[in-house]
Amino acid sequence: MVTFRNLPIKRKLRYAMLITAYAVLLVTLSIQSISDLIKSRASLVDHIETLAEVVGSNAHAALVFKDENSAKKLLNGFGSAPHVQSAFLLNADGEEIAAYHRSNQSPWAFSIKEPERPVTLFTSTRLHLYRPIVLDQQLIGAIYIQGDLSPLYIELTENLFLALLAALISIILTSMLASKLQRLLAKPITELANTISQMTKNEQYDHQVQKFDNDEIGQLYDCFNEMLMQIKERDKRLQQHRENLEASVAERTRELHSANRELKDNISELHEAKEAALEAAKAKSAFLANMSHEIRTPMNGVLGMLELLKDTHLNPAQQDFLETAYNSADVLLLIINNILDFSKIEAGKMDIESINMNPAEIAEDICALLAGEAREKGLDLSCYTDVDLPAILQGDPVRLRQVLTNLVGNAVKFTEEGEVIVRLNMLEARENRVKVEFSVKDTGIGIAPDVLTNLFSAFTQADGSTTRKFGGTGLGLTISRQLLELMGSDVEVSSALNLGSTFSFVLDLNVSDSQTLEPENISHAPEDYTEVTVEDNAFSHHIRILLVEDNQVNQKVAVSMLKKIGLNQTDIAADGNEAVSMSHNQAYDLILMDCQMPEMSGYEATGLIRKRESLHNLPRTPIIAMTANAMQGDREKCLASGMDDYLSKPIKTDTLKEKLSQWLINDLDDNDFESDIKPVSKKIETEDSLEREDSLEPEDSLETEDQDPILDMATLNTLKDIMEEEFDTLVESYLEDAPSLLKDIQNASKEADLQIMIRAAHTLKSSSNNFGASLLAGIALEIEKMGKDNKLSDAIHLIPELEEALIKTTEALKSL
Repeated sequence: MVTFRNLPIKRKLRYAMLITAYAVLLVTLSIQSISDLIKSRASLVDHIETLAEVVGSNAHAALVFKDENSAKKLLNGFGSAPHVQSAFLLNADGEEIAAYHRSNQSPWAFSIKEPERPVTLFTSTRLHLYRPIVLDQQLIGAIYIQGDLSPLYIELTENLFLALLAALISIILTSMLASKLQRLLAKPITELANTISQMTKNEQYDHQVQKFDNDEIGQLYDCFNEMLMQIKERDKRLQQHRENLEASVAERTRELHSANRELKDNISELHEAKEAALEAAKAKSAFLANMSHEIRTPMNGVLGMLELLKDTHLNPAQQDFLETAYNSADVLLLIINNILDFSKIEAGKMDIESINMNPAEIAEDICALLAGEAREKGLDLSCYTDVDLPAILQGDPVRLRQVLTNLVGNAVKFTEEGEVIVRLNMLEARENRVKVEFSVKDTGIGIAPDVLTNLFSAFTQADGSTTRKFGGTGLGLTISRQLLELMGSDVEVSSALNLGSTFSFVLDLNVSDSQTLEPENISHAPEDYTEVTVEDNAFSHHIRILLVEDNQVNQKVAVSMLKKIGLNQTDIAADGNEAVSMSHNQAYDLILMDCQMPEMSGYEATGLIRKRESLHNLPRTPIIAMTANAMQGDREKCLASGMDDYLSKPIKTDTLKEKLSQWLINDLDDNDFESDIKPVSKKIETEDSLEREDSLEPEDSLETEDQDPILDMATLNTLKDIMEEEFDTLVESYLEDAPSLLKDIQNASKEADLQIMIRAAHTLKSSSNNFGASLLAGIALEIEKMGKDNKLSDAIHLIPELEEALIKTTEALKSL
């Protein structure tokens, strides 16, 4: 880019002189033009003002006697003044006595607020001059003249044109002079620059340059010659020094060669050590991945077969053995997962998500999950949430659930009597962020001070004796703390031996804009729906599945699980090659693909299947990965290879069914739909009252006159079919919990504790919905809503109805 700084010195000098001259001319012309305008206007005012005074002094008689003819004669005298456009003679009241107009143009309007004061006013094209006429210090009239400024502007234009012409001539002369002067000024500098360039090119620094003048440029020449002499002298000294250094350089070169050989040996050793460390890290990652796969593969067979065995007819003893084996396998899988999580965290492979989640719902789910264990020990397990806490926040629901499950599980495990309380408190609320404190308090065995300092160390437990009562790996709290650190928090503990413990942590979370949960993060249906826990034949009988699995045990487990959920047309491929061939000969609705197999892996097989679909423009077959690997990047690797989804072994029937329902389409005809599909949910209205489904037959529900149904038999029968032998136990648990929740509502109403009332009503509503207790659930819903709206008195009025509904619901359930 060409700038003034990059121009040659000759052009810089020329431009500098020209710009200076142009600036001076411009300022001169501007000052002259403004001065001419001011002077011309002042002269015009003086001229017209003189005429006005002459006419005014001669108009005394005409004004006193109101002689219009004399007045007109006086004004006609302005005909000899070319600048006067119009003139008016006014009396003392401002009324026109006589007027003069040079042309037929209408005069401009002009109003006078103070007639006794003279006025001079310029507009764009005219001069307005008003002068009062006074006789014996008394106002007898006034003269008003409008002057035409056009002749003045014409004159100024002519003067400006002449000035511009003179300026143009001056610019031409200045340019010529500047051209001459710049040669004189720039020649010594350009000569010096050329000389320096030539010396540099030829590397000859022993010449002298001849100066032109004795000015500053001449001094520059002298300094340059002095510099050349110093360079010449320096070169001589350098040559002498070079000759003296040759011997020492040769010696030092030998020393350097020796040092280089030693350095190369050291670098080689360090490189070998680095490669060994990298290989060790790779080996560790490969070991973890292989261990995950090798452990989870047999675990998939164990858990799968045990789960399938549950659906067979067993006597009570066998059922007890099965439950023990299944629970033990589940605990073993939990231990494996803890070890793998610990390894992933130690290797820096653990990532934290930030997606929509409902912390209160997560806490409630965990409490519901552990409620049975707490009930068996006679413990009260409660969960309280701050009513001001936003429903949907952004964080990692999986890891939050993992931390809370560990803390609440430990609290239940280490507490023999008393209670466990889970609280969610909002500590601070900003525009779009909140600080939430999660605390788990128990009345358990407590922690001794000497143990508390090492509580979060790996493989450490509060009860570490060889005769310890409580089991576990000692990794749970370590993993929880490390997960919280990844989420920007830390866990705090306050405890005393035999007095219980309180674990708490604070998360700084964003408030979600959408206030809705993604489907994969919803742990159960919305609170106005009751799921009915789907028929086994919900999938079409025409769906064909390809199972790609090399392990025979896993083949049996997977096929049995598919049959259990109503998918009976399943083909088996023992490796990737066979899968590619079978998919070429047969169209499948979905492929379950193991990742690690002999001959050809699932990744390679998926790539070949996708390539064939692309080349032949075939529809894309959903491929779901089934892998025992659970390391960082396994899911991404599956998706990158062309797979559509991911299942981690060991796989459970419910998980498999839920995943397949996302990819399989029910393309049944009307007859198949009527015979194979039953309703999967029943909506409970959330308005002021519950409304009964019109399609429900009278015999399908127990109801009272003009009231909602006490029990929805369709929902209850579906729950009974699903729970089978455990249905009676579930009813007993509900009949035990419901009166306690009613009591909590009653006590909360007396103590005006809205939080406890809302939580108890919410829990009673949800549990009642599961049994189809529509009447009871509806009243509990209303109490919950009134509590949230701070309508305590309205909620109290509904408690008698809630008591009556609970009695009717209890009698109806017992009658079944």
